[in-house]
Amino acid sequence: MLQEAKEAWSDAAENSGESTPRPIPSEYDCGGEFTLRIPRSLHRELSKTAEVEGVSLNQYCTHLLSKGTTKDEGCATAHIV
Repeated sequence: MLQEAKEAWSDAAENSGESTPRPIPSEYDCGGEFTLRIPRSLHRELSKTAEVEGVSLNQYCTHLLSKGTTKDEGCATAHIV
């Protein structure tokens, strides 16, 4: 149904002379979610620290990951020590 709606909208815009925006191609199609397996001891440590900081484990890990990456030409590169 979504595809039909997109096509109908595109056809209507074309018939009325309006231009339709084209999607910007992306080399990386990231949904913002991934699974990471870590040792239980690290999970425990991260969970405790997140609780002390008053944030969710997800927020805390996102914070740590963002501190350890640089954005170079649209791609985040981790600095792993």
